[in-house]
Amino acid sequence: MTAPIDCAKHDYLEAACVLKYQVRLSLRNGTEYVGWPKTTKTLPSKVELLVVEISKNQQIEIALHDLKLLEVLDPNPRFSRVTF
Repeated sequence: MTAPIDCAKHDYLEAACVLKYQVRLSLRNGTEYVGWPKTTKTLPSKVELLVVEISKNQQIEIALHDLKLLEVLDPNPRFSRVTF
């Protein structure tokens, strides 16, 4: 099991979901996704996930401990980048 991410950074993820921002997510392995965060969830194993809509009717789940960078792509966001 990995340690949970910092609460302040978790708040940014929740804000991106609520504000319906389009984001670019960069993962620690170099993979990037562009989409709209929908919600977070926790598996019984305590792994925290971010559910992201990457196209109409297609969602992926990304483990929060795999996140490296979140960049908001919408104009005039309340925040623009979060490094994990």
